[in-house]
Amino acid sequence: MGIGRLSAVALIGWGLTVATALPISARGQAQSDAAGGLQASGLPMVDLALGSRPSRRVTIQPGLVFRDCTNCPEMVVLPTGTFPMGSPLGEEAREQVNVRHRGRAAPSREVRIGYLLAVGRTEVTVGQFARFVAATGRRMDGCWDFIDRRWRFLPDRTWRRPGFPQSDRDPVVCVSWDDAKAFVTWISEQMGLPYRLLSEAEWEFAARSGIGSARYWGDELGRGNANCNGCGSRWDDLRTAPVRSFAENRYYLFDMLGNVAEWVEDCWHDDYVAAPADGSAWISGQCEFRVIRGGSWRSQPAAVRAAARARDLPNLRANSIGFRIARDMMQ
Repeated sequence: MGIGRLSAVALIGWGLTVATALPISARGQAQSDAAGGLQASGLPMVDLALGSRPSRRVTIQPGLVFRDCTNCPEMVVLPTGTFPMGSPLGEEAREQVNVRHRGRAAPSREVRIGYLLAVGRTEVTVGQFARFVAATGRRMDGCWDFIDRRWRFLPDRTWRRPGFPQSDRDPVVCVSWDDAKAFVTWISEQMGLPYRLLSEAEWEFAARSGIGSARYWGDELGRGNANCNGCGSRWDDLRTAPVRSFAENRYYLFDMLGNVAEWVEDCWHDDYVAAPADGSAWISGQCEFRVIRGGSWRSQPAAVRAAARARDLPNLRANSIGFRIARDMMQ
C-alpha cells in the first residue's frame, strides 16, 4: 500500500490548475501581511494529484487549500505576519497553571513568520499513518497510558490499539517524535517535496490564527469548542474525537487545541530567553526532550491554550500524543 498516485504536477514551480484561494485576515493582537476576510463556508480544495500538466500557473497565496496526492494530508497555506508568542502577563495565574510550570512561555516576544508555509488542516490520521507503516514496515510496539492516576507503559498497546476505539478518521496516537520524523521523511521522499514538522513558533502562529486570546475561540474555555478533560464534549477524558469534529480556527485548521497534543521540531528550553524570533525551530538546548503543544483529550483546561508548552522524550509513545505536518512553499 503506497501513498497514492503521485502527481506529475506536484512541484510548486510547475503550473497548476487550482480554484481561487480565499484570503485570510488576522485581527486581534497579531498582524498579518494578508488582506481580506475569512469565509468559513465554501472553502475551495485543490487536489494536485492530476494526470497531466495543467494549462495555467498558480499563485501560491494564503488560504489555498490543496493535497499533493490522493491520499496526502489536506494542507492550507498560511499568511505571513508577526505575532506575540508566549503567555501575556496574568494569563497563567488566571488559568490556574501549576506553579511549577509557570514561566515556560515567557518572556512574551514578537515573532515574524516571513515566508509562506502550508500546514496540515488536521493532525495526521490513523488512515494516513497506516499507509506509511504498510510501505515502510516500521515497528512501534508499546505505549504509555494514564491508568489509576499514574502513567503505565503497556507493551501490547500500539497506534492500532491505543486503549480506546478509533476509526481511520481519528488522529493517530502512540507515536513518538522519532516516528513523526520518520513519517515526514517518508512522505517527502515519496513526493519529492519538503514536508516536515512545524517549529514551535510556527505552531503557535497557526494555533492563534491572528487571535490574541488564550484560545482561538476566546479567553474562556466554554463548552463544545474542543476535546479535553472539561471541554464539554462527548469525548472528554475518554478518547480521541474524529478529526474535524469541532469548528476550525481562522486559518482553517482543526483541533489546534485539544484532541491530541502535537510534537513539534524544537528541543526543549525552560523559557523563551534568547529564543529565535524568525519562526525557525530552536534546535539547541535540552535536545533529550522535544516540545509538545496543544493539549489533548485528557488534558486539564490550563494546558489547552495557545501558549501552553510541554515536553517529553523523543522516543516516548503515549495515547494522547500525535502530530501535524507542514510543507515549505516556494513561489
